[in-house]
Amino acid sequence: MSENTPDIETMRARLETDGYVIIPGLFSPDEIGRLRSSVSGFFKTRGVIFNLGQTQPNAAIECEGLDWLFSDPKVVGLFQSIYDTKNVLFTGHCDIHKDMFSSWHKDTGSNNSYFDEDCFVPDCRVFKMAVYLQDHHDGHGLTVIPGSHHRRTWGKSDAEGVSLKSRAGDVVVFDVRLDHHGRLPNALEAFLLRSSRVSKRLLGTVFPAFRKPGDLSPIYALRRLLANLTGQSMRMSVFFTFGPPNRFSRQFARTNMDRQLAQYEGGAVAAYPPGLVDRLTAQGVEVYMGEPATA
Repeated sequence: MSENTPDIETMRARLETDGYVIIPGLFSPDEIGRLRSSVSGFFKTRGVIFNLGQTQPNAAIECEGLDWLFSDPKVVGLFQSIYDTKNVLFTGHCDIHKDMFSSWHKDTGSNNSYFDEDCFVPDCRVFKMAVYLQDHHDGHGLTVIPGSHHRRTWGKSDAEGVSLKSRAGDVVVFDVRLDHHGRLPNALEAFLLRSSRVSKRLLGTVFPAFRKPGDLSPIYALRRLLANLTGQSMRMSVFFTFGPPNRFSRQFARTNMDRQLAQYEGGAVAAYPPGLVDRLTAQGVEVYMGEPATA
């Protein structure tokens, strides 16, 4: 970690009051290069086109070469320090993104549907780690509304937004209830995004195949062409989630696993990479393995 890394009491206080904390220099340049290679290599042949970029749910299972990240002692130790216990839960959730746009949202699901009960209570402390694989000093990284994890509703709140400045190697740990967004589209990109959604709805009324998640490939291809012509650099990120081993973390894990498998075409793969569970267990981490079968 960097010499500018906040002490653990400061991290806990910021997560409680602001809902996020930046940890500078958690990963080395070599480690970031390793992640960029894994993510970019994956998206060359796979991934879901979404919001005129690419994404892959269930990436802890689907994207080869990420498993070291979840069991890295730096990562595990950070979450254990934040929760003040070795007994933490890896939810299994992981999404990877490339050049994707996003708008204001919370990571609690629509109408907080990732939880079976009111999640705006003290026992709900599900935290996500955002690993951006390039520098962000341009407002195109993570933008948050400090303290919004304490309110149930969310909306377009640009006036309240704080654009976080981070370098490759830094991470952001944030409460899943926090209002946030990634890069917003410019005017032309917003037009292409609306066109993709409208075309998809119209075609979906006639051709059921178009109702599946994702954008229309021709419009996505046009966006990529424009990005190349204007010299936009490739933006990639990895998000994954830990929590204390309580009912809120397990609710989040279960509903996210259901979402990830539903979004993944084929949606039946549910085995972690070899050795991951053992490495996490050896550090005191509980790994969400799905709900036990009922007779």
